[in-house]
Amino acid sequence: MYWGLVCLCACIAAGPWRHLVFERPAREAPAAALRERAALVPDEAELFRSFEKAAAENPLIGFLSLAFGGVVLAGLLIDARVLLRAVGKRPSWTAGPPGGEWGLSEVLKAALLFLSVFFALDPLARLFRLLPCAPSDVSLQVFFQFVAECAAIVFILTSFSAGLRGGLKKLGLSTGGCRVGVIAGVRAYVGFLPVMIGIVILTRFAAERAGIALEPQTPIGFFFADLSRPALIFLAAFVAVVGPVFEEIFFRGFAYQAIRRRWGRWPGILVTALVFSALHANAAVFLPIFGLGILLACVFEATGSLIPSVTIHICQNSVAAAAALLLRSIARG
Repeated sequence: MYWGLVCLCACIAAGPWRHLVFERPAREAPAAALRERAALVPDEAELFRSFEKAAAENPLIGFLSLAFGGVVLAGLLIDARVLLRAVGKRPSWTAGPPGGEWGLSEVLKAALLFLSVFFALDPLARLFRLLPCAPSDVSLQVFFQFVAECAAIVFILTSFSAGLRGGLKKLGLSTGGCRVGVIAGVRAYVGFLPVMIGIVILTRFAAERAGIALEPQTPIGFFFADLSRPALIFLAAFVAVVGPVFEEIFFRGFAYQAIRRRWGRWPGILVTALVFSALHANAAVFLPIFGLGILLACVFEATGSLIPSVTIHICQNSVAAAAALLLRSIARG
């Protein structure tokens, strides 16, 4: 059944007959259209000027800026406390991941299924455009990714003989200690926030010295597209919540445990962080996301639960989505 579905998706994605479904030429593929729309993000200097003007006119924006600065300061205090406690001590991994009996072949199968479903849906975009209320290219792209991720997660969960509940437990998603895991994740994210900001500043400085132009991430460009309110809500929910949950299940709960079982703890941490960062396909955020990937795997290793890692990822993406929505509102205003 698995290989039949993969082959069917490959035929749909690569078959020459897909251009003959309709006589009229298809509109531009969503992926190509979205790359162009990502370039519609206003210039950075223009955004900063607009933000300063909006902060001066709207006290709420100024308050949010101060609140964010307070969170960064709290993160510095957390980092200082952690460093003082860690002086002269070796890091201890108190828990370790809960499962890991699957191998790399299952990880590659899940990744292949995701790619097969995603690329099979892309040429079918023209069918969706025939609907009375045709969705935008951004909504189609996000929906296709959502369906492909669902297919991969279903494959992962059906790979366990222990059933759905046992499979979730082996992935680190047991409901026990959920509140403690969320609190630990929020604390870890606040502590990592100053580190991430420092990495971003160093990346931009190095790029300017090397004469390399850095482009914004594609999902950030999505927020500046001409979207309806429901499409914007769907995009924000996917970026902030749905995507992080799916990515943590695959990268940390599934892939990390397989690599760790085969090659050890630190190869698993570094390889999953490297692949996780590389798949974002953006030089501007490669090092910050690489650092985030290391943190997510280390937290999973230390706690034995995926809840803190999911919480960290949701916090990071929620902050990015909120910032993009705020900048979109300021730019349009």
